[in-house]
Amino acid sequence: MHFCIAGLCLPASARVRAEYRDLFPERGADTGSKEGRAALLAGFQAQLREWAPILQRFLKNEDDQVRTKSGILGGVGAGVGWDTG
Repeated sequence: MHFCIAGLCLPASARVRAEYRDLFPERGADTGSKEGRAALLAGFQAQLREWAPILQRFLKNEDDQVRTKSGILGGVGAGVGWDTG
């Protein structure tokens, strides 16, 4: 889910339907500069704040979270098949 939210901080790709384009910024942050990276992280933080209520409802307890081979989604490396242990 965090990857989806992070995607909302980037400009929409050509494959995004017109009805969803308003969810994305028109221009992406310049990640080549310190200010641009800070702006990208600030956008991600704003998206997390906006989506927090639905995330909390969806992931209300450990039983509702996604299990991966590395454990519960949410730990460093978990959810992408990395061996964290």
